[in-house]
Amino acid sequence: MAEPSKDPVKSRYEAARARRALWDGLLDEAYRYGLPQHPSPMINGPDRNASRGERKGGKVYDNTAAIALDERAALDVNNLFPVATRWLLVDPDIDTSTEGGKKLAEIAETAFETCQRAFDDSNFGTEIYPAIRDARISIGNISLNKGDDRQPLMFEAVPVSETIAEESADGVIRTSFRPLKMTLRQFGEKWPDVKLPNELATKAETDPESEIELVEGDIYDDKTAQTEYRLWLVADWKELTTFTDQVGRNILFRTDRVPGEIMGRGAIIHALPDIRTADKVVELTLKNASIAVTGIWQADDDGVINVANIKLVPGTIIPKAVGSAGLTPLQTPGNFDVSSLVLSDLQKQIVRTIKGPDLPPVNEGVRTAFEFSLRRADQEAVEWPRMDRIERELFIRLVRRALWILTDPYFAGTDYGIELPTRANAPAPDAQDQNSEDASPQTMDRIEFVDMLMRALETPSDRLKKETDARTAYSGVAAAADLFGIEIVAQKLKSMKFLGDFLSRSGVKAEHMTTEEEDERNEAAAQQQVQQAQQQEQATNVLSAIGNAEDGGSSSVAA
Repeated sequence: MAEPSKDPVKSRYEAARARRALWDGLLDEAYRYGLPQHPSPMINGPDRNASRGERKGGKVYDNTAAIALDERAALDVNNLFPVATRWLLVDPDIDTSTEGGKKLAEIAETAFETCQRAFDDSNFGTEIYPAIRDARISIGNISLNKGDDRQPLMFEAVPVSETIAEESADGVIRTSFRPLKMTLRQFGEKWPDVKLPNELATKAETDPESEIELVEGDIYDDKTAQTEYRLWLVADWKELTTFTDQVGRNILFRTDRVPGEIMGRGAIIHALPDIRTADKVVELTLKNASIAVTGIWQADDDGVINVANIKLVPGTIIPKAVGSAGLTPLQTPGNFDVSSLVLSDLQKQIVRTIKGPDLPPVNEGVRTAFEFSLRRADQEAVEWPRMDRIERELFIRLVRRALWILTDPYFAGTDYGIELPTRANAPAPDAQDQNSEDASPQTMDRIEFVDMLMRALETPSDRLKKETDARTAYSGVAAAADLFGIEIVAQKLKSMKFLGDFLSRSGVKAEHMTTEEEDERNEAAAQQQVQQAQQQEQATNVLSAIGNAEDGGSSSVAA
């Protein structure tokens, strides 16, 4: 009798898990230097619970890589999701001169404001940082789940040891698996609506702290462009629940990858040769320092001195036989400090590889804004290829997932709910549908609405482009002023228009600046004041000339 066919999804999971296990050795070394206190990253490594509370990082002597990684992750978070700043904004390039563009901007502004508030009131800030830090080593994974009406967005940074990726044909990770181990009590808290088999349900009442193994997966369907969430029991591969989502809850992202590989190769992996060398140099330096403090000694085997009982501490009395040399120091052939030659250069190279080119130090003389602008451009030129991947794999998918959750009917009427507009109140792609009088008001499709909002979103690359344009314009004006003089440049330049565009590209909000109409009125008023001043000056000069003439005539008559 032929064996029953194996579950194809289980086969995909096992194949993906086997591919992921090939990275255990490299990841273990990278995490040992980059995140020495982090749990084991190995998919087939020791149990996570077994390592809790243990001392880690004891074999690492140099923490340059760990410090640089923390700082780099903080910079990434601030570039993508600026702290204490609204970063969910409407694209300013939307043409609001048309009725459809104006309506789209209004709807998107309301939705993004609500979504931003949901992000700010959630645990996003605490969970996104470790996820991006993982991505700077290999791969990051942040899970976004639907919460309740008090906290609709629930984030969780998924450890790399629980991250199993399956890459699509276009190189994007849309399907992923996550092996889990939890108690029956934790299962009931996380999935209160999911029913366990009868024997496990009974055990949950008698022994809630007993553990079970699970696998959750986001399975992407190419035909429907939808993601199906599934949950299995590992013991018998029994499917506990399944439902369709637009965007998977586990969002996997990388900063860099080698073509043909699924896992990423972040800055820590790129810097591993220098990290190993620097760590060895510090280790040898510490051993050399220990020898310099305690020394190496020799003694005659005279039957009196017992080297096992000698302690080199102040006040020690060491007996010796009459006529013997006793305990004498052994001279080293030299005092060659190798660390002074290579360690500093190695540490600088490690920091540059992980963080990228640095800005000019503050203590190195006066720095102009133009010089800082050029150095900032150098930073972005090095970092943006990596940030571009994070934007596509993390930022866009994260915002889409959040909008999908907040448009759920469950949150309708709450402070965080985003209401689906009717087609009559939304910019329809077809003017005929929008102007149809016979059609009754119909709620816009949820997927279509989220797609419409994503088209109106300003991405980090959009913000970077504006900043780059502002610096380019500033550099051009500065160069022209050096060549031709600021007076000639000022005559050629529409100063208020240029200043407005420059400030806008630099991130200054429109409500903080005057409008073009106000600028025209202010300019007209200024010109009028200048004309009045000129007329007053001319009148004063005429009166002065008349007075002088009268004074001259009186003098001639008297003569």
